[in-house]
Amino acid sequence: MAINAQGTSLFFGLCAAAFLPSYFGALYLKKFPKAGALASILTGTAISLFWIFFINQKQASSLQLCNIIFGKPSIVSNTPLSKLAMVDSILVELPASILAGAIAWIIYHMIHTNSEKTAEDKAA
Repeated sequence: MAINAQGTSLFFGLCAAAFLPSYFGALYLKKFPKAGALASILTGTAISLFWIFFINQKQASSLQLCNIIFGKPSIVSNTPLSKLAMVDSILVELPASILAGAIAWIIYHMIHTNSEKTAEDKAA
C-alpha cells in the first residue's frame, strides 16, 4: 500500500509542476505563448526528476540511482545542504516552473511589443 501512495504522490507532483503553470497561463493570461508553456513544462519536469532521483533522500534511496552513481543515497547527504534531503520536490519544482513560464511570457511580450512598434514606425 505504501508504494502505491508514494508512486501516486510522485506522479501528481510531477504533473502539477509540469502542467499546472501552463494551464493557468493559457487560461488566465492574454496571449500566453507556446514558448512559455514549453519552458514551464520542461523546467518543471527536469527539476522534478532531478529532485526525485538525486536530492530527496526518501525517494532517491528507494530508487537507488543516486546510490549507484554517487555511492550515497542523496547527493546532499553529509553536506551543509543535507536539510534539503527532507524537502519535497513540489516545493522547488512548482515555483521554478511558474518562474520559467513567466520569464518566457515577459520575453515574448517584449519582443512582440518592439516588433509592433517598428512596424508602426515603418508604416508612418
